[in-house]
Amino acid sequence: MLLLLYGMIGPTVIAAPNAYHGNNVRLLTIQNNSLVGISNPNIATAKNIALELLLQEIIRRESGGNPEACNVEFGCGSGRGLTQIISSTERMCEEALGKELDVFNPEDNLECARWLLSQPYGIKNWEPWSGPYPKHLIAALYDN
Repeated sequence: MLLLLYGMIGPTVIAAPNAYHGNNVRLLTIQNNSLVGISNPNIATAKNIALELLLQEIIRRESGGNPEACNVEFGCGSGRGLTQIISSTERMCEEALGKELDVFNPEDNLECARWLLSQPYGIKNWEPWSGPYPKHLIAALYDN
């Protein structure tokens, strides 16, 4: 099953949660510093698709797709960018990734979030604050 989204650059095809295969999967595209859709036709595994679909849901819940978002309740010290990365997490990502990050830059923010989600139970960085995420995606990401 495929869904069709419209972004600033026209339609973007994404996989529905039960479509974990094929070359029609396109994941998280950023253009002109804005999240516009989903793109990466080279994703092949259920784990990678689950990761990208979880990222999409985290972005929807945390920032509504605004790469310049700050935590509404507590300000920028408590969450910044698409996935609402906090300062201590940013430092942890910088060390793990071996580079300086700007969490207001969508690519950097997503790189940090992808790294976090690749860690055992990395979803716990978001779940206590924004509620449970779809169990089938978490199972695909963390169950071996």
